[in-house]
Amino acid sequence: MANSQNYYEILQVSQNATLQEIKIAFRRLARQYHPDLHPNQPTATEQFKKLYQAYEVLNDPQQRQKYDQEINLQFVQNDLEETNHFNQQDFYHRGIRKTQNKEYESAIEDYNKVIQNNPNFWEVYLKRAEAYYQLFKDNSVLEDCQTVLRLNPNSSQAYYFLGLSRQRLGYTQSAIDAYNKAIKIDNKMPQFYQKRGYAYEELANYSQAINNFKMAISLYRKNREAQNISVIKQKIYDLTQKKQNSKLQWLTNIIDNTFGLFLKFILASWLILKHPQEGLLLAFMSLDKIQALLIGIIYGLIAVWLWTISHKLLLFYEIILGLLPFISISLSSGLGRRLTKSYGYLVGDIFLGGFASLLISLIFYVNLSNNNLPEAILLSLTFILLFYLGYSLKNGYTQISNISSKLNVLFVTCVLSLIIYFLIVWL
Repeated sequence: MANSQNYYEILQVSQNATLQEIKIAFRRLARQYHPDLHPNQPTATEQFKKLYQAYEVLNDPQQRQKYDQEINLQFVQNDLEETNHFNQQDFYHRGIRKTQNKEYESAIEDYNKVIQNNPNFWEVYLKRAEAYYQLFKDNSVLEDCQTVLRLNPNSSQAYYFLGLSRQRLGYTQSAIDAYNKAIKIDNKMPQFYQKRGYAYEELANYSQAINNFKMAISLYRKNREAQNISVIKQKIYDLTQKKQNSKLQWLTNIIDNTFGLFLKFILASWLILKHPQEGLLLAFMSLDKIQALLIGIIYGLIAVWLWTISHKLLLFYEIILGLLPFISISLSSGLGRRLTKSYGYLVGDIFLGGFASLLISLIFYVNLSNNNLPEAILLSLTFILLFYLGYSLKNGYTQISNISSKLNVLFVTCVLSLIIYFLIVWL
């Protein structure tokens, strides 16, 4: 198959696309690759030239007709030779074509072949995430989007699909966080605001939902995409009615922020215990930022309390020892994200630090408090808690902090080594 790119593939439209669809695709991709908007991407200029060349041909009916004849002939020749001549670019563009034709499973197979040969080709992960999303394989979407963001932290589309899958999985606040980052990178995409509006509607935040829908309408009009506007206008009308009928919403918010926080704490703790492998991530994603922050602090305070009832040291030192793991692990999580340039949240660092410090305090409480446990049971319990701590830290650093495996191993090893050292010294 020829290595030159198909104009339809460059613009990411089907061969049957209308002129209006071609114009919309060109505007969207032009923003993504315009050299003035992406001065730090050396390939942006070349990619923009390809986009403009493709648009000039496909936007002219006569040139497009001639080009279609040429490309149809080329497809026939390519099909006869593809077995012996396919390379990663060919598989990539064939995968795009299959995605456009809704052949998602087959497209994923082509994307997999590209990734095998070039695991740093971030655009392929993004396209595969799009195909996975259409197949409702949301966990795979999340994994591919996280890979894209490690390779290219400024991919607005990766955050967009991250938000779509989180929202479909029920993690609405986390979805909003992803949409926020997508909009921060590219604030001209109407669908970003539209989907964030739906997420705010799920949280019964009708004012924010209406504001996002209005922004989406404004951008759709600017892009001359009128087909979506009527649906959004009806949604704004419906939400306005709901907002007027929600006069007791303030009472619901008070209940949710007090007793509701206690329920969230119980639910988060249950998720962590029920799902040892991904429980920390599930618990964190089930909370909004304020809830995750408060519950992380609650875990840290329980850790401090366990030290104060051990009756082995002065109260001041017990408080310091309770806070030290909390602060250290939170800082290590943030430092790891910065060193590996991974996306994440300070709230996630605090949530992980709080839970890990609780486990550390529990280990020392079991060993330092006055108890009559047989030595064999005490050693077994300590070993189990140490193993669970290491496993939880490993998963937390990977799933919440998104740090590299090398730093992960280093941090976990340091934490466990220090705990074992102090256990030996004090006992």
